[in-house]
Amino acid sequence: MKHLYLVVIAAFALLFNLNSCSEAPLAAGNGGYPIKWLGESDTIPTKNVVLNNVYFNLVEKKTYIYNGKKWDVMAVSGIDGISIRWQGDTNDYPAPIDNYAFYHTEEKQSFICHNGVWETLSKNGSNGLSINWLKDTYVEPINKAVNDAYYDVTMKCSRLWDGTEWQVMSVDGLDGKSINWIGEYPAEPKDSKINDAYYNSTDHASYVKTSSGWMVICKDGFSPAEGSVLKWLGELDGMPLAGTSKIGDAFYNKVDGCSYIFVSSGWTMLARAGKNGISIVWKGEFPDDPDSAQLNWAYYNTQENVSKIFNGKSWDIMCKGTMEMVEGLSIVWIGELDEEPVASIEKLNWAYYNRINGNSYICTGKIWNLLAKAGEDGLSILWQGELDTFPNPASINWAFYHNQNHNSYIYDGKAWDLLCKGGYNGV
Repeated sequence: MKHLYLVVIAAFALLFNLNSCSEAPLAAGNGGYPIKWLGESDTIPTKNVVLNNVYFNLVEKKTYIYNGKKWDVMAVSGIDGISIRWQGDTNDYPAPIDNYAFYHTEEKQSFICHNGVWETLSKNGSNGLSINWLKDTYVEPINKAVNDAYYDVTMKCSRLWDGTEWQVMSVDGLDGKSINWIGEYPAEPKDSKINDAYYNSTDHASYVKTSSGWMVICKDGFSPAEGSVLKWLGELDGMPLAGTSKIGDAFYNKVDGCSYIFVSSGWTMLARAGKNGISIVWKGEFPDDPDSAQLNWAYYNTQENVSKIFNGKSWDIMCKGTMEMVEGLSIVWIGELDEEPVASIEKLNWAYYNRINGNSYICTGKIWNLLAKAGEDGLSILWQGELDTFPNPASINWAFYHNQNHNSYIYDGKAWDLLCKGGYNGV
């Protein structure tokens, strides 16, 4: 840190003393434009000013450089320090005296003497080349020059020509795969495929199949009680009137595209209208945060009993505690179908996913009602972490975990909607 401080002071002093060292070279780089020092002044120079003119303003204690149109601040005076004694250009090392400095013409760098030792003050740089972007193409360009770049549609990556070969600059992210819900089973289903998911009625947990085996998605937080029955109200144009609903009532809201269920604390989300975004990469359950995490990795922490997601820098809580739900209601999931089965009282609460229109349906005993509507493509969720209050202002699809009420919320552009409800004890 001490050396860095001396270098900063030295740089300022070198700049301020250039006017007294007119013999020092101010050579430009290859194809560059030379800097011309105008000296010190109380006022802004206005006559015969050209690109890269530089002067020190005695009133503002700032160094300015002319960019061709206006004066830009180049440096601001720091605190007072020991002045550099500039010795000019030489191809040899002068006698070492503290704070003496010089430019070595053979080594192409400047040195300053500190505690009797010559230390590097600055080195000559070289001009860099700008990237020349070509276009998107399926094949490598034939005519290319150093720093030509293009996007390879076939390889799904950006590439840069370094003069010898094409180097990869960036690679597209991988698309996430949808979870395929296959229903409720007392044990692991046989003949399952990657991303198949089910509810285990024996240990009361939901699982998803990965390349490493079955991973926990969510665990029940209580022992179910008897007697609660789901009553499907169908598709409605809004929330039912206050005081008219009973525990277990459920419906699809045609206004916001979501499904709701009535519990002891009121109406709560049963299924949200879909919003496609960045895929979550589920890693399973672990007692501690996984090492070498990547953006949107998620897992279930068996010690803290919470689900977490990695925001690129740290792990944030997705869901904490147990989720309140109506105990005893039983939806019989019959999988994915291309057409609607015949409705009957024997098929009450049967549900399935329609592969043709992307919606999910539930049987009332007489007809099939919409359970969850296919989501339209939208913006990615922008996770904001854990906060004590609602952010204001907010942007669409911002989401965060509320430390006070233990819920997660998402901003729809006008209001904060419930994304994940916090834990409460069951009935």
